[in-house]
Amino acid sequence: NTLQVPRLESMAPAESQEDFYDVPDAVAPLQVAQRWGDGTVDEVLLRWRKPRENAREIQSYEVCWWPWSLGGETREAEASSIQLAAEEVAEGDLCHYPLRATKPERRTPGELLHPAPLTASWVSVRAYNQEGWGDWSRATLVFFREVIGGDARNGYQEADATPGTAGSLLTWGASEDGRLGRGLEVLQRGACPELVAVPGFQECRLSSMAAGAHTCVLSQRDRLYLWGSFLPDGQDSEEVDVLVEPQEQALDFVCHAAACGRFSTVLLSAEGRLFAWGPNEVYQCGIPGDAMVRSLTQLQVPKDEAVIQVELGEFHGVALTSSGQVLCWGQEQGPEAGLRDEPKLKGLLPESINFNEPSPRALDLPVPVTLVAAGGYHSAFLTQNGQLWSWGSNSHGQLGLGLPTEKAFVGRPRPVVLEGHTGRMAKLSLGGVHSAVLDDAGVAYTFGDNSRGQCGQGDR
Repeated sequence: NTLQVPRLESMAPAESQEDFYDVPDAVAPLQVAQRWGDGTVDEVLLRWRKPRENAREIQSYEVCWWPWSLGGETREAEASSIQLAAEEVAEGDLCHYPLRATKPERRTPGELLHPAPLTASWVSVRAYNQEGWGDWSRATLVFFREVIGGDARNGYQEADATPGTAGSLLTWGASEDGRLGRGLEVLQRGACPELVAVPGFQECRLSSMAAGAHTCVLSQRDRLYLWGSFLPDGQDSEEVDVLVEPQEQALDFVCHAAACGRFSTVLLSAEGRLFAWGPNEVYQCGIPGDAMVRSLTQLQVPKDEAVIQVELGEFHGVALTSSGQVLCWGQEQGPEAGLRDEPKLKGLLPESINFNEPSPRALDLPVPVTLVAAGGYHSAFLTQNGQLWSWGSNSHGQLGLGLPTEKAFVGRPRPVVLEGHTGRMAKLSLGGVHSAVLDDAGVAYTFGDNSRGQCGQGDR
């Protein structure tokens, strides 16, 4: 984030460094301590650590915030700030301030075809003592949460759902690895075709979930529940524990979203940071080093940019940053390298190869991106102008770039042209070896493996 804090009339004029050599140090980047909302107005409780006072007591703080928009532009006309006495916000070494965001108006039917926009703000803080103002903290992107059904606020404590108002989480299918979360008896059965509720959520509102050989569920209270295999335990052991019923996972940050690969997991914090754990033999966790990441570990994102979306395939990951850049890591996600420079090697080697990428790598793209998706071994995204791009495995034509005999693997993103289509794409979803997109007129397009009718095209 190289964003500059907007200039506001309420801010003290700039002075030279020698004029206030004893001003407070810059505040460290903020964190989200808690979130709540009622479906119309959302709030986050900001938290920051008191900076070094430099022999002068801190007297006040100034909080500045401005709306986030794709591309990271600073919208100065919409920036706001407030000055607060230190005693209003400080409790020991920690300071807190509740920031409010008003939800946009109800979306039109046409807008509902597109993913719901993320409500977020950039926030920065600085401290003041008798010598003057310190430097602004690095701007932090703060995510407000979506509330699904009912009131989730009761002061700073969020109420559980009242009986009868919470939905049920139903699971069915293969029960191996404890992925259904319905106990040991279901695990031993192997396959469960009936839809049955997972125990423990009867009076708990849930907001989202992700699944692999394990399952992650987020509640409206921003609590994370896990079950299945390859759970974070921090133990250096070759054994893999299996949890057959939901268990809450302790976190030292507020989780905004979760993504599951086959065995690995990535969490997105409410400030746009990424944390991962699980098998990492081809860097599917996005963390260099060990073949197994046993505890939550933060990913190193280029330029420490905030991430707004993350998706995992079988052994790779893709993410979208606040400026509309795409990041990728894991199996065959490194830069494309050509292999056919020598004519004598033609026909013996593929034209190019992609190595495994240990850390998130930013793709060089001509326009900002608004949505990313990961399939089993392929990936895709939608650009700001509604264009679909794809890359990765094309074993069943799932990239929409032609027959697999022509392009079995595509090492870098390429634009997809659907015959007869001239509109903008609005939504995107990828399966193991097939793909589906929805345009802004509500028309769905599918391509890839249809051996089980998964493309909905009738004739398999």
